[in-house]
Amino acid sequence: MTERSARAAFAGVDEAATACDGDALARLNAALRAGFEVNMKTGGPEQLAAMASLLRPDNAHLYARILAVEEAPFRPLLTRLIVDGVAAGVFDTFDPEGVADMIYGLAARTNSNIVEVLQVPEESARERAIDSLTTRFRLHGIAIDRILGLPDGSVVTLTRAQVESMVAALPRHY
Repeated sequence: MTERSARAAFAGVDEAATACDGDALARLNAALRAGFEVNMKTGGPEQLAAMASLLRPDNAHLYARILAVEEAPFRPLLTRLIVDGVAAGVFDTFDPEGVADMIYGLAARTNSNIVEVLQVPEESARERAIDSLTTRFRLHGIAIDRILGLPDGSVVTLTRAQVESMVAALPRHY
């Protein structure tokens, strides 16, 4: 089931990157945007609820296995985009595969940050937690910018509205 889901998500992300006529940064941003959009369209509340359950400490081994399956098609795409960007002089890094690994690792780490938002009991604290998660996405984007030798804000990250829609799709009782 995870392989089927990963293939479907990858198809949408790969299509977005391939269809983008821009430079390597534009294709990377298209892939990152498509990843969020595909997850929201194909995942829906059921998949997000399953993700929340998988992030419980007693499911860590299973979650790691699922991440490995999902990572298999995505990391080579990210590596290819970064290699193309280095060749074109858009990105400046000595290890495109390592950067792709870091991007994927930051995305996987963010999943546990999402669960932290779910664990906030009152609505006012939830708003602050959403702000904090949005800031974390921005931090990850800036870290990727710097690793790729780009100006801060070059790599797209989730907006507060996107974070809100993602959190709204999750179950209230984690």
